[in-house]
Amino acid sequence: MFEIESDRFYIILAAVWVAARMIRGIMTRRFNPKREIVVNLLFVFLCMLSYRVFEPFTFKLEHSTKPNLVPIINSLRMIRTAKETGYQPIIRIVRVLLLGNLLVFVPVGMMVSLLFRKLRAGWKMLLIGMGISLLIEALQLILAVRVFDVDDIVLNALGTWLGYALFIGLNTLPSFTQLFDEIADAQRPGSGGFFAFMLFATAVPFFWLIYQAWQEAKLIADPIWNEPQGKTLLDWLRWLFFRGEG
Repeated sequence: MFEIESDRFYIILAAVWVAARMIRGIMTRRFNPKREIVVNLLFVFLCMLSYRVFEPFTFKLEHSTKPNLVPIINSLRMIRTAKETGYQPIIRIVRVLLLGNLLVFVPVGMMVSLLFRKLRAGWKMLLIGMGISLLIEALQLILAVRVFDVDDIVLNALGTWLGYALFIGLNTLPSFTQLFDEIADAQRPGSGGFFAFMLFATAVPFFWLIYQAWQEAKLIADPIWNEPQGKTLLDWLRWLFFRGEG
């Protein structure tokens, strides 16, 4: 088991983001302060969401808790158990878990709809919510403190769609329509390339910090690993995805 320094990761990511936005503005010679505010709000929100989901960024070598791959059933079971117990703290926890996973993605649907005209469709919002949530759940497979749960993907996707529905409702009001159109029309060319670059720029420091933490932990040879001292990061990744089989 080992941890990465999440503070360093977000500092690096923020520095790359600011530099990339400045360079992009200079290269395109287009800058709209209203759109820039929304873009940066979305970036900050996603950073805060990832921090909340992954903290303390603890990675494990032992087998993970069995993931939930059957949709809805587990959530219904939690609701039924909470009702049967009648214990208010448990009922509140279940409400927070379910409503939290639903509402936390509402800003994603709202801001993505606001920024990109081509993505303003209910089915696209569902796919975006599912995609982001699936990435989060996949990463949770290697975290010692998290469990993969397909119900989270369903709720997150519905939350993104609710954000889109909120956008549609506000967009019917003339004052909001004018503002939304101004922000969407200020989109710079090459947004797809910028998005791909930011994914790469996020992955590089993330996996670099994982590698550093691995090297430091290997030197300490923490006995709780129950792994050979000579095991390499590549061996661990092979074990992670194949569970030592083959």
